[in-house]
Amino acid sequence: MRSAFGLIVLLLALALTGLLLKRQLGALTGTPPAAAAPGGGPAGAAPAGSAGAASPQQIEQQYKQSLEKALQTPRPGGDEP
Repeated sequence: MRSAFGLIVLLLALALTGLLLKRQLGALTGTPPAAAAPGGGPAGAAPAGSAGAASPQQIEQQYKQSLEKALQTPRPGGDEP
């Protein structure tokens, strides 16, 4: 009886650990632990072609433009030796 109770507790702890691990790994990859909806994303999300969504190439181009602008902006002058 005692060993059966110990085995049940062990299996419950293993199941709980597996569930928590699955949730953590899902949070790291950015995908929910449940299967994705057939619509291609969560409910209420903007479609891929909407004005709010930017492609990785657009984001990279904006980053490069911002970096170039920041590099070309003169720093405030001061009495530097």
